[in-house]
Amino acid sequence: MPNSCQRASQRGDDGRQVRPYHPSVINDRTQTVPSLFDAVRALARGDDLETTLASLCVQACAVSGAPAGGILLYDGGSGQLSDAAGEQVDAAAGDGPLADVIRERAAAWDAPLQGLSTVVGGAARGAIIPLVREDQAGATVEGLLILAAAPGSPLSADAPDVETLLAIADLAAVAIRQERLRSTSAEAVAYQERLSRTDPLTGLADRHTFGQMLELELARATRLGTSLAIAIFDVDDLATINEQHGQGVGDDVLRSVAATLADQVRLVDTVARIGPDEFGVIAPGDSIGMVARRVRDAVADLPPIGGVQASIRAGVAHHPEDGTSSGDLLDAARVAIARARVEGAGTVVGLRGMPDLEASAPI
Repeated sequence: MPNSCQRASQRGDDGRQVRPYHPSVINDRTQTVPSLFDAVRALARGDDLETTLASLCVQACAVSGAPAGGILLYDGGSGQLSDAAGEQVDAAAGDGPLADVIRERAAAWDAPLQGLSTVVGGAARGAIIPLVREDQAGATVEGLLILAAAPGSPLSADAPDVETLLAIADLAAVAIRQERLRSTSAEAVAYQERLSRTDPLTGLADRHTFGQMLELELARATRLGTSLAIAIFDVDDLATINEQHGQGVGDDVLRSVAATLADQVRLVDTVARIGPDEFGVIAPGDSIGMVARRVRDAVADLPPIGGVQASIRAGVAHHPEDGTSSGDLLDAARVAIARARVEGAGTVVGLRGMPDLEASAPI
């Protein structure tokens, strides 16, 4: 389904280049200039898209004498129509003057948007005007302006000031394009920000994000008087795996452990890669022992990766028993993980803040 159409250039009697008329009816000229000025102001104000398009539609109705009008956005990629809020709509569904216009004019199309530039003239219940943005790459349909005709007053393409209506339609196309560019830019910024805070190998949050989230969760736990725990997971013998099997296998092990961690923790938990072979979990509440053991068992159940059977060990600490600041809590968890390294692969060790685990005892 095409997403663009060309409004063919024509030359008037005075030699000036003009565009072909679209179906519309213009009232008194005294209404057209104020309406055009108001339309320009509506775009310049920089309101949200819904407000801007509503204002432009009011001006289009005032210029054309249409008792009702509406503006829909067009997605050239999917061929879908949507409202200013982004909700897809079936423009021909339901009752009302605008739906009548869509149903009547749609008969002139080979497909929902084919031939828009040729839908002109003739007595009709209303008009559909494509909102076209033109640049060096050509013309692109950004949306549709739908106008209903007043009873007994069919719309005509012969009105002398039809260019005023087309100018308002152009402003609507610009407004839609600006919003789409703004949205695309915002998405790009958000994506780049996520990349800057994400471990590129595993896709998990990085050490910086982990530290930020720990401060936030500690502040919340302190304010509400609730529990908080952290766990540090260490991939067993990663240096040996890299040496004997190659870094590619080591990276595959890290990715598999990361995926298992993300799958096993709760939605309220934060999981991040905080070191070359270390992962961290921030877990509000008192369930860190259960979480750590569940992750340990899930990693142990993974199939061999490049001939390597992955395993992890973990050190856990609780707030406030093992520390009241992020630094103290991390130090306690590192003491626990150091004990776990001594105990051996698959060990989970907790400090005094973990009554469900015995210190330095594998479980």
